Amino acid sequence: MTEGYFKRFLIILFEQVIADEEKDPDLANKIIEQESSGVMNWILAFCYHFSINSSHMNSEEDHFINLKTDSKYGLTMDNVRALSEVTGMPTEKFISNSLSKKEFNKIVKKHAAELIEISRKLFSYTEKEAWVDVEDLIGKDHEAAYFYARDTIEGRFPEGEEAISRSAEDSYFYAKDVIEGRFPEGEDAISKDAEYSCRYAIEVIRGRFPEAEEAISKDAGYFYLYAVNIEA
Repeated sequence: MTEGYFKRFLIILFEQVIADEEKDPDLANKIIEQESSGVMNWILAFCYHFSINSSHMNSEEDHFINLKTDSKYGLTMDNVRALSEVTGMPTEKFISNSLSKKEFNKIVKKHAAELIEISRKLFSYTEKEAWVDVEDLIGKDHEAAYFYARDTIEGRFPEGEEAISRSAEDSYFYAKDVIEGRFPEGEDAISKDAEYSCRYAIEVIRGRFPEAEEAISKDAGYFYLYAVNIEA
């Protein structure tokens, strides 16, 4: 069985639990009776994306978006033209349902600094709609959030710290290069990685990192570095 077999899986998560006393056994029939046109629209939209994806089922991040009409983004044509200018991609790409969420997130990560600069020119930076909520998108990706904090803001980026804290590597560099001190929110992730635990203890804490000593002890090289650089 090859890896391609598993790539075809589409995992559907049912995260909302309905209490037994609140369940409606006749809900399906009610939806069909009252919302049949809406259900048909969903089916047609899925068939469209299914056909243009060469009959492949994709995860949510591969679904196609329209940056002008989708309410989550709601870009004006000025925004779209600015995005086109930065990326070198035609404006039609962003408003013709041919751009996937995955592609868009890659664009945001790659051109973060330029997009933020453009958003500041197009809008007052304090406006809620500061187009596409670029910071919100960046803040959801640990790597993009770290580089944005280091290279663009040149300081802490609170909105991205939750994402950063999930990565041992980015938590370490965020603490070392941005905060220049401990980053408690990321220490759980760091403590599970021998390399970054050792470097965090030596370069950031400058002392023992008890929560990480179990992970460090499993790597002879980093255990030695930890032992010779940290006083008991």
